[in-house]
Amino acid sequence: MRHANKAAIALLVGAACAFPASALATPEDFATGAFKTSIFGGLKGSFTAHGTPLSAHGQIHFDQDIPGSPFSQLTGTVDCAFVHGNSATITGRLTSGGGGNTFFQLGVTDNGGPSQAVPDAFNLFLTPFELRCNFPLDGVLAIEQGNIIVNDNTP
Repeated sequence: MRHANKAAIALLVGAACAFPASALATPEDFATGAFKTSIFGGLKGSFTAHGTPLSAHGQIHFDQDIPGSPFSQLTGTVDCAFVHGNSATITGRLTSGGGGNTFFQLGVTDNGGPSQAVPDAFNLFLTPFELRCNFPLDGVLAIEQGNIIVNDNTP
């Protein structure tokens, strides 16, 4: 009987070790999207942000066909993602573009799929100062083509 108990315990311990901790972890919050708008003389953008305000990863890319615009060939890396309901606030460091600014803050709002009556929306700020994203910044500028998806996995 003692051998059977030891075998059962060894089987349980072995099964627990077979699954990495990440497989049991809660899925990350995320926001992702790609869109076009005629605002600012025509702006195209794409972004992805996964994680939390303390641990995030992702990237942004925006482009505008206006020579000398700070939004032309604008790229950056995400270091903070605060997802709250159907909106997300994303901040990080610029890696190109920006017209002398070093940091960005992006607010996005997911109002449903592209065929919904209320379009998804965004805000984009460029700044020389580092900003954190632990407060809500909803999108207010409507996109005209594309889609923004925000997934709040916080229990």
